[in-house]
Amino acid sequence: MTTRTLEPTPATGGIRGEGALAALRGLVARIRERIEEERRYRQTLRELSSLSDRELDDIGIGRGQIREVAREAARRRM
Repeated sequence: MTTRTLEPTPATGGIRGEGALAALRGLVARIRERIEEERRYRQTLRELSSLSDRELDDIGIGRGQIREVAREAARRRM
């Protein structure tokens, strides 16, 4: 049987591999957030696209602005 001694690394003071694990967790969190942002964008785009020109005008949005407004709304966390 082989044993392994973990030693702190000079740069971080932590156990080797902790930095990589933290980076991986951060990457996964960013991917999840991007997926959620895309879901919010598609939902907002669908909802705004279903409105009539009159309804869009009532809320101050032109039909040509729908994608931009949906993207801005999706970037804001709700």
